[in-house]
Amino acid sequence: MSKLFLQTLKAWIGLAFFTVAVVSHADEEDLYKSGLNAYIRLAEQDSGAVPNQHPATLDGPAIGDALSIIQVWEKNWFKPNEAQKVFSTEQARLLGQYISLGLSKATPGQDIIFALARSDKGFLSVMRELSYTSGRAFFANGKLNMIIGEYRRLPDKFQERANASSGIAETRIYLAHGKRTKPSDFTMAVVTGEGIDTHTVGGGKRRDWFEIDIKQAAASLAAR
Repeated sequence: MSKLFLQTLKAWIGLAFFTVAVVSHADEEDLYKSGLNAYIRLAEQDSGAVPNQHPATLDGPAIGDALSIIQVWEKNWFKPNEAQKVFSTEQARLLGQYISLGLSKATPGQDIIFALARSDKGFLSVMRELSYTSGRAFFANGKLNMIIGEYRRLPDKFQERANASSGIAETRIYLAHGKRTKPSDFTMAVVTGEGIDTHTVGGGKRRDWFEIDIKQAAASLAAR
């Protein structure tokens, strides 16, 4: 197979991915963006959704405070189970700021989708590990709703090395944003509390879907 053919094939594949990205983002509006993989943006609701109560006015810092106290139980082989925050301090701050902005301008047929990175201690706490959490947020039934699509997903190191060898500095990661109609793979036990609960469907709980009474959660945090 000739070198020219391989170069042409790579170019066409790249163009195809670019075209898909452009089309899929045609009706979206970035509220925040950093690099290829970190963003908060307005987008159409997922299919079959009931219209949201948008636009809505919610305080950004209060949203951030509420998100910062959502915790899960995550099993770890090397240490006892501990409650861990779903969002880092910086993730919660960014989400609070830009969800507030997005809700103020969103239509009933729009959600806010997001993907944000965080850096934590990795294997045996020797190196720091970058991961991504993605999802969608919307205001309905008087509460902020948030569905987790992917939680602390790790980049593909092999793909990153392959791209780096070709001079590509950053590798795009395609992240799911969660759906109203189907639970994601986020199945850890959520530590619910005052103002924070998980969505009930058919008598069962959706662990990937949070319902947050912002004022109640903020008041609970202030009382601690």
